[in-house]
Amino acid sequence: MDYQFDLQRVLQPGVLIDSAGARAIEFTLGYVLDQDTIIVMSVMLIPTERLDVFELCFGIRAKEITNVITVSEPDYSKQAADLFIPKASRTLVHNLIIEAITILVQSVDCDYITMETFYSHLPAKAMVKYEAICGAVVIGGYRLLDQFRNNDGIDYWSFGKQV
Repeated sequence: MDYQFDLQRVLQPGVLIDSAGARAIEFTLGYVLDQDTIIVMSVMLIPTERLDVFELCFGIRAKEITNVITVSEPDYSKQAADLFIPKASRTLVHNLIIEAITILVQSVDCDYITMETFYSHLPAKAMVKYEAICGAVVIGGYRLLDQFRNNDGIDYWSFGKQV
């Protein structure tokens, strides 16, 4: 795979909204030159079964650009981050994720937002990024209602709209 990291350092204005009501902001991480593929970070608010709750997610997606654009499911793994985001650029990418979260949260009218970790039993060092993410949700008009780690080691957050 001939991958070239080429970070889009400024978010494009606007929020993408699909037919199911999911909202997303994406920014380019780079290109797979020999496959006509763009690698993007997708920051999403996804509707849940409850109409008043959205789930906050972010992951790496591949967009194949041929006659028809094909988009992969989000990859939340550390392996994808290691493959597509150089260590020296992780802070820049994290800052863009935080900016996108703030914009997304302000774009949705729901009572609650939830979030969970992909991996279980994350060490304190890995949890630091979630403090900034929580801060972005709060800046967007929500307050932290609950945060806990379940028996399987997955961390959960619940936010409620500030009135």
